[in-house]
Amino acid sequence: MNRLFKAAVSAGLAVMLILLSIAPGLAVSASEDAATVESKNEAVYATLGASGVVNSVYVVNQFELMKAGNVSDHGRYTAVTNLTNTEPVTEQGDTVTFTSGKGNFYYQGDLASTELPWIIGISYTLDGKPIAPDALAGQSGQVEIHITTRQNVNVNAVFYENYMLQIALKLDSDKCHNISAPDATIAIAGKNTSVNFTVMPKKDADITVNAAVTDFTMDGIQISGIPLSLSMDLSEADDMISNFEKLADGIATLNDGVSDLSDGTSKLNDGAGSLKDGSANIQGGLTQLSDNSGQLVAASEQIKNALSQISSSLNSAGSFSPVDMAALPDSLSQLATALCGISSGLTQMNEDYASAYASLATAINALLDTTVSSEQLDALYAATDESQHGVLDTLADAYAAGRAVKNAYNDGKKAFDAVGTTSATLAGSIDGIADTLNTMSTQISEMLSGSGIDQLGNLTTGLTTLSDQYAGFHDGLAGFMGGVVQMADGYTAFHNGLSKFASGVDDLDTGVHKLHDGTCELRDETENLPDEVQSKIDELTAEYSGDDFQPVSFVSEQNMNIGLVQFVLKCDGIVKPEETAAAPVNESNETFWDRFIALFKGI
Repeated sequence: MNRLFKAAVSAGLAVMLILLSIAPGLAVSASEDAATVESKNEAVYATLGASGVVNSVYVVNQFELMKAGNVSDHGRYTAVTNLTNTEPVTEQGDTVTFTSGKGNFYYQGDLASTELPWIIGISYTLDGKPIAPDALAGQSGQVEIHITTRQNVNVNAVFYENYMLQIALKLDSDKCHNISAPDATIAIAGKNTSVNFTVMPKKDADITVNAAVTDFTMDGIQISGIPLSLSMDLSEADDMISNFEKLADGIATLNDGVSDLSDGTSKLNDGAGSLKDGSANIQGGLTQLSDNSGQLVAASEQIKNALSQISSSLNSAGSFSPVDMAALPDSLSQLATALCGISSGLTQMNEDYASAYASLATAINALLDTTVSSEQLDALYAATDESQHGVLDTLADAYAAGRAVKNAYNDGKKAFDAVGTTSATLAGSIDGIADTLNTMSTQISEMLSGSGIDQLGNLTTGLTTLSDQYAGFHDGLAGFMGGVVQMADGYTAFHNGLSKFASGVDDLDTGVHKLHDGTCELRDETENLPDEVQSKIDELTAEYSGDDFQPVSFVSEQNMNIGLVQFVLKCDGIVKPEETAAAPVNESNETFWDRFIALFKGI
């Protein structure tokens, strides 16, 4: 036994020495047998329940081999299957090894984890009430499908941040009507209606699809995830930026125009205020003259009667006593003084009226005679933002009121002119009569002193003539004052309209100032618009072009040379129980091709 043990130990040591001597050669041989991998692609397939719960996940790994040999891959799988040939694929821990010739090689790995980059939720309601998907099959009514997606923080964020999701529903057009799906692309595909949604990277989905259904069934919802890589044709961006520059320049020009308009309305408002003040002065003068017209006419009536009485007395022999004759010069002087007072009052009134009328005329004449047609106003409204139509309404009302004031002024201009002319004429006539009375008073005084007794006849004739002339003057004065009373009554309405016009112009001025504030703000907000748009285009281009995205493996960070990773997710459909039954598969007779075809069934 001792000899046998020594012999066995000796033999073992010899074998170890032989293995140690050839180990470097084996290592070199293994290195020389490694395949050259051009790239590796991963297609991640997942089956989900109708409510979005993940049931299973498997990956089809594709290798592009530039040189035949041994390949090592990594992934935590529960099972691996060669999809290319019948050669074995071995799994040791999270390392998968196989040998392949040049070209493409495929193998399937069933993942141990069911975690996906997105958490998907799907719920259903029937006529507004929640319903389980397995109870929805065969139902009729109003169905709403609510789909949500959000990031799964347990998975590498690179997929959520760089992958676009496409969610597709296929609805039987015979069973589903009045389909509503906000933000979806809806198309008819044969007897089905295709409803498709796109969810951009870094975005969560909150999707609803509504339809009136009869005997409802539905194929499973399909969700695919691919890296977002948009081919952006920005050849028209320069033209768009140029248009934004024109827009900014146009808004600046608009603001300059509104600034000029604001200055103009300020001046118009000042003029309208002066117009209102001048009109108020005229109204006050006419009112005062109207109020005193009765007294003026009564005083003139007394003068007329006194002259008539003196004339009658002189023409009646013996009716004038020496005492009366002695008092006559003073009486005539008093009449002359009274007439001078009336003349002075008319002269002062005429001066005040002339000053106020000049102010009124200046303000009225400042109003433009230009006529704005309804077509021009419509064009102005069409070219102006709707938010500014209130200011245009005020401007149009002020323009209409201004035109009405000017038309009213032009219609009454002859009457306004006649007031000054007539009052000046009356004042002159009164002054003439007063001078005549003063002359007669002097003549009577001389006659009574004995130096002009022979002039009594001439005096009597002169007083008779003066009395007759004054009677005509009095009638004219009474008529003039009656006209003044009517003018004062009518001018009140004119002045009220003028006051409304001035108030409207003030509102217009306030509105245009606000409009100017708005256009200033709009100019400030848009003057950098072209640069901001260009910056946004650059930002979106950088975010969604995908040029800087480097694909990574979904199953293991150890895998290199990753070309493309894509996700294909298939949810269970809404099917009636009898539609779920399937013929058993005789797995014992399954070939490799059968397994490969079965991999893509239902996807």
